[in-house]
Amino acid sequence: MDENLNSGTSVIPGFKVKMMEESDVHACLELHKSVLGHERETDIRDLLQTNPENTWVAVKDGILQAYTTGFSLEGHSIAISEEAFKTLFQVVSHKKGGCSMNVHIPGRIHPFLIEWILKRGLQLVRFVHLSQELPLFFSYAKLNAF
Repeated sequence: MDENLNSGTSVIPGFKVKMMEESDVHACLELHKSVLGHERETDIRDLLQTNPENTWVAVKDGILQAYTTGFSLEGHSIAISEEAFKTLFQVVSHKKGGCSMNVHIPGRIHPFLIEWILKRGLQLVRFVHLSQELPLFFSYAKLNAF
């Protein structure tokens, strides 16, 4: 498993994870817009320029499936599927050597992803119910050891 993760290849077949490059930004903008309905061009470009070591993409069959501008409070991550997110998180956390990582997950929408994250050594730090009209639960998890 470590050999695959070191090469950027996930244990989930077909994915390749690499550091984000300027040429990836357009696809990141399109992915964000398709998932949330708006772009975050300024955020993506700023974090790519100021913290390039935190910006990563996951690609499958030549198509961007997920990206992160950092598993931190200032970063954000978007994925087309839970498998794409898992791949991105797993490879990046391995490459960063178990350093502290944070992630926000809409747990009401992705309960299995919350379970997967917790099984990998993250602590649930905050669990918030936003409103009765929009019953989303968010977890904020911090990686202590992978």
